[in-house]
Amino acid sequence: MKVFVCGDTHGVQDSGKLARIRKDDISEDDYIIICGDCGVLWHNELTDEHVEFFESLKATVLFVDGNHENYDMLNKMSIVEILGGKAHKISDKIFHLLRGEIFTIGGRTFLAFGGADSHDKVFRIPHKTWWSDERITEQDTLNALDNLKKYGNKVDYVISHSPSPKFKEKIIAELLQCGEEIPYYLRDKLLKNTPSEWKIDIIEKQIKFRAWFSGHLHADINIGRNYSLYDDVLTIKY
Repeated sequence: MKVFVCGDTHGVQDSGKLARIRKDDISEDDYIIICGDCGVLWHNELTDEHVEFFESLKATVLFVDGNHENYDMLNKMSIVEILGGKAHKISDKIFHLLRGEIFTIGGRTFLAFGGADSHDKVFRIPHKTWWSDERITEQDTLNALDNLKKYGNKVDYVISHSPSPKFKEKIIAELLQCGEEIPYYLRDKLLKNTPSEWKIDIIEKQIKFRAWFSGHLHADINIGRNYSLYDDVLTIKY
């Protein structure tokens, strides 16, 4: 069994990275985890093109939410329990992992902690291209902390959309030192954290983990145990 992890897909717009996974390398026993902005629900209807694409990948698709999801639709989906945690069921092969829930895949634990704050929401339309439910809440944080206590505040992997504040600081410092371009989402705010990132900071200070995967930055960067994913698809082998 394998678990593939990638960044934003935005429906099928940026899903080419998944199409690059060789069909021979993936099976119905495998899982694909998307670090937010999956976008399988977007245009106020279950778009056949999106659902059919993700289901064609053979593996079960799991995703945390980002700041480009249709939350009106997501919140209408049935909540089910899979892999030891709660999730919205989009189809038999596609599930949205609820914030603060912990899932076990092949004996390894994954904390799902989606959510983010849109930097461009002033240019978007409420309930059409932007939803206030994107922001991580205190209840989301408490749910994560309560569940983490059951696991001794330790999981193998964290899946989020926004990067953790500590990782964000390391990215900025390393890129500035090397004279490289700062990712789009970090240029204006630099070290300033969003309300959602402050919630992530609370989790980060409590948790021990093997690796932390996030999306949002539209950049592929690895520093230590933290990974920002966009075009890269990482494989967790068992």
